Parts: sequence; C-alpha cells; structure tokens
Amino acid sequence: VFYLVVDDRVESIRVLHSLAHGKEVEARTPCPTFSEFLPRWWDARTKLKPSVKALYTNNLKADLTPFFGDMRLDAIGIEAVNKYAAQKGHKAAKTLNNEIRQLKSVLRLACDYEVLARVPNIKGVAVVHREPDFYTAEEFEVLLAAADNPIARAMILLGGEAGFARFHRTYPPVFNEWYHPSSLPE
Repeated sequence: VFYLVVDDRVESIRVLHSLAHGKEVEARTPCPTFSEFLPRWWDARTKLKPSVKALYTNNLKADLTPFFGDMRLDAIGIEAVNKYAAQKGHKAAKTLNNEIRQLKSVLRLACDYEVLARVPNIKGVAVVHREPDFYTAEEFEVLLAAADNPIARAMILLGGEAGFARFHRTYPPVFNEWYHPSSLPE
C-alpha cells in the first residue's frame, strides 16, 4: 500500500488509469505559478507591436500578476477569474475582457507546452451596450455660450458635428444654423 498525493482531478485520473493498467506512474514536476510561467509566455510573443507589448506589460504589472502571480496555473479557473472580475468591477467590461483574454493566452500556451493539462473554459464579462447620452439643444447652446475664444467655439462646433449625429437628425434647423460655415471664426 502506498499513498499518492495528487492536487488536480485530471492528474488523479491519469494516475489511476496508469495504475489500473499496470503502468508505472511517472512523477511530474509541480505546476508553475503564473509569475513563474510568464517568461516562457513572453518568449513566445516575438512579433508584438510596441503598443501591444506596452499594453500587455501594463496589464501584467498593474492587474494580472498582483492577483494571479502566486497562483499555480492549474489553480486558475472559473472561480478565480470571477473573483478577479469582481475585484476589478470598476473597469469597463471591454478592458476587463481584454485582460481575461490575455490570461487565457497564458493558460493556452501552458497547455500547448504540456505544463497544464487543460485550459479552463473561462468566459469574459458581459458587455452592456448603452445608448449614447447626447447633449440636448439647450445644453449645446450653453456649451457654445461658454466658449471664451474662437478656437474653443470651433472645437465645440466640430465636436457637435462629429459626435452628435443623432442630435443633428433631431434638431437639424437649429444645428445647421450654429454650424453654418459663415458662423465659424476667421
């Protein structure tokens, strides 16, 4: 009789299967932590644009490594990611999903390198699409009245043209009067 300590369900099934078929059970090295595996993940990322590399570096230093750094890769699952998302709930869903996507990338590579038995089925957070909150005609008038110089006025008018398409369709006569080229500063 011998005792075998196995931390992972998948690993325990592998061990039991091997023992049941009379095979020797090879000892596996313990699964590395998130921080320990990151250098291998970075080594595999050879063709990143500088902006993407900067974004990944920031995500890792500011958020992912402080939370997942000491966790073994095989301990990172749906529950851990849900806790992470709850802790980072102040962030926009798209930003949080980008960070979760980066975490999944690390886990997928660990699986490809046979460091991890499987990649957990981690989902992103729901993105809530909200209707933009446009300025009303009265609010836009207040903005224009507050413009203290011709450049500020031109910027407000340009912003109105670029960002208030719905406003433009709702109040075309008023908007066109404001934005008429003759009303722009010289």
